[in-house]
Amino acid sequence: MTLRHQIIALAIVPLVISILAITTFITWQSANLAKNSIDTFEQNMLKTKEAEILNLTNLALSAIQTIYDKAGSDDEAAKQQVAAILTSLDYGKDDISLSTTMTATISSIRARVSGMGTIGSTLPTRMATRSLPN
Repeated sequence: MTLRHQIIALAIVPLVISILAITTFITWQSANLAKNSIDTFEQNMLKTKEAEILNLTNLALSAIQTIYDKAGSDDEAAKQQVAAILTSLDYGKDDISLSTTMTATISSIRARVSGMGTIGSTLPTRMATRSLPN
């Protein structure tokens, strides 16, 4: 190899190595940023949906509160009124369903929300275990 080729090789090889290192680092950093952004978005979406479910649960509970307060332990008319009120509530497009009876507790709150899966298991237990009269 002539001196000219050696000088060109000494100039090009470090340049190629630098370009490869920078490209690898930028690709790795972009992948990490994308993953972190997706994770943060999913967490924020989940928190928003949980808050929405909690608000809808509070709405349902406040809709039956007067009947709940006045009902006796074995009041069939109150049970039918509560069932009618809860089934008539419109929870929007998110397909939220409440599983309630007057003789049990609100035992499940489920939501199938735009691919987010079941969220009801993470609601605060004070809302999921609100007792109704026996």
